[in-house]
Amino acid sequence: MSPSLVRQRAARAAVVFAAAAAVAACADAPSAPRRAPARPHADITANTGDLLLALQQPATGDLAYWVVRAGTVVATQPYGDVPAAWRIVGAGHLVVDPETALLWHNGTTGDLVAWYFGTSGTLDSTRAMPSAPLPWRVAAVADMNGDGRSDLVWHDATSGAVIVWLMDGRTIASSVSLGAVPTEWRLATAGDLDADGHPELLWENTQSGDRVAWRMNGTAVTATTALGTVPTSWSIVAVADWDGDGHADVLWQDAATSALAVWRMNGLAHLSTLTPASPPAPWRVAGAVVAP
Repeated sequence: MSPSLVRQRAARAAVVFAAAAAVAACADAPSAPRRAPARPHADITANTGDLLLALQQPATGDLAYWVVRAGTVVATQPYGDVPAAWRIVGAGHLVVDPETALLWHNGTTGDLVAWYFGTSGTLDSTRAMPSAPLPWRVAAVADMNGDGRSDLVWHDATSGAVIVWLMDGRTIASSVSLGAVPTEWRLATAGDLDADGHPELLWENTQSGDRVAWRMNGTAVTATTALGTVPTSWSIVAVADWDGDGHADVLWQDAATSALAVWRMNGLAHLSTLTPASPPAPWRVAGAVVAP
């Protein structure tokens, strides 16, 4: 069964989450979270248009990044370390300028932090973000309403509820409920596969391995497209143009081996599968962004 909007469950979850959003939105300058990720040890060096993959070692907190150019990994670089409770949950542009934000979520406290990078790859600043109580997690970072600013898509795996925070920088402009899905479904990421200017939300069934895309128009679900069935050890970790052909592709990673695979896509149609170089286990791909 594919994810569908279940309004009764969503209504209950939306009440709880709207209260959390209201509390968070009142904080014009959120206080610094406990043990926030420290500054990295190096700057990022890449050409404009390169694909940057952020990698994280979950046990130690070590960080690294890969530079991918036209489907080839041309550089790898260690990048420091953070406390292991922190996980990268996405990257985007919280404000309308070239500055890229890397977002971190603390799985113990629920705190959310943004690292802001300038066009030179230097970390310019770190900022606390409004956050929501656990078990909510940021499942996707994407510009849902087309205003040039990245928004936050939250998923509560316990209730199945899904909420979008439409953001204006670090301020919550509004909070929109997308309903709820059966709890065996996990929101993996978001990305504009069909190049219509609206990112799709990509779901995976943790029991059956089914994968589904919600096609979106802003915060409205317009259609559901099945992407196929894949063994459950594999997860969608990013949507990005891997080979530089102008089409967004789907990047997969095996949880046991850390092996990578790339589905070359034409819209929502799978064309072929690539098997690029992979990091050693247990390193995981934590995010992807195009270098400004």
